[in-house]
Amino acid sequence: MRRRCEDVKDAMLVASRVDNVNVRGRLIEALITSDPEERTGLLKDLSDVERMLLVYDTENGLGDYVRRFESADTYTDIKTKILYLNSSVIFEQA
Repeated sequence: MRRRCEDVKDAMLVASRVDNVNVRGRLIEALITSDPEERTGLLKDLSDVERMLLVYDTENGLGDYVRRFESADTYTDIKTKILYLNSSVIFEQA
């Protein structure tokens, strides 16, 4: 998983500029979990992200990344956090 993230770290920075939190998260998940051919297409699309709105499958499953082993399967759900964006607002009472 670490290698997959390293391979697309620059693209994830571009994807972090997508305003819609759902689209942004799904795009980053797709970058990490996609097969090499699909990833190449995503990277090509991201090179021109300012001009086009990308469309991605938003189907929810048990995990974003599934790995099958002889004795068991693993399901990893990828969560994203853009450090400079507030994901929640805390209100103080006066």
